[in-house]
Amino acid sequence: MPGFRVEDRALIIRLHELVFHDDAITLLLEEAFARAYSRFEDAAYLLPYAGENLQPEPFQCKLPPSLRDHVRLCRVFVLKCGVRAPLPEIHRNSIQRLVSYKNEGAIHSVHPGGPDKHYTAYPLISPVPEKMAEISLYWDVVPAGTWHFPEAGDSADWMTVTFHSAGADEIIEEYASACCRMVDQGAML
Repeated sequence: MPGFRVEDRALIIRLHELVFHDDAITLLLEEAFARAYSRFEDAAYLLPYAGENLQPEPFQCKLPPSLRDHVRLCRVFVLKCGVRAPLPEIHRNSIQRLVSYKNEGAIHSVHPGGPDKHYTAYPLISPVPEKMAEISLYWDVVPAGTWHFPEAGDSADWMTVTFHSAGADEIIEEYASACCRMVDQGAML
């Protein structure tokens, strides 16, 4: 897995346990996904994706003190079936740790700090409760300063949970476009 360093492993293993085996956290996530999905019911909402921020405290309080500062923002994200995000993005000041919550997709990313924008796809699947595989099949780590974009699989909407090292009020996200780059603090993608 790209960016999945030894230093990330302890945090990812603990977050995995919380996301998939902690009933209180599962309830928080399911409620957030329901709110994200409700955006698609609005006829004026035309985007193929929706997201919802969650407060980091429910996760932080269940992490060892040495790992708490690595989770400053949690987001759920839904990307419609067979769709890729319309623009690549970069988190200039935040490491993104992402898990495939339901269904499958891929994170396309470039080498951090690389001069070109040659994207490599890193497929992710969602865990099957009765069959646990290597955790790297479910998780991706996008280092700060790395261009990336998600793409949902063709069978169903892709639901992901991301954990950022920067808080909602400080994360700097930039989106690429054909003619220019747009900087948007706190944007949802």
